[in-house]
Amino acid sequence: MKVFQRFSRGEAAHVRNISTLNHPRYRGQRGASAIEYAIILAVIGVAIVLAVQSGVMDSITDLLDTQISGITDSGDGDGT
Repeated sequence: MKVFQRFSRGEAAHVRNISTLNHPRYRGQRGASAIEYAIILAVIGVAIVLAVQSGVMDSITDLLDTQISGITDSGDGDGT
């Protein structure tokens, strides 16, 4: 027995493995190409490099260090 998935226009298409990342679900859709994935990764990489160079990461690590030291200082374990 075949399993069908309805399109927006009412046509039915055979459903194979719809859990894959690059599988279009409806008519007219297409999956992203390798070039598009490479562009997305490049943009994310540039954003990370710029964040590290601008000092944003330093302020985030300082904030986390302050919060963690506050937690460890307040919980000295003597019960008071």
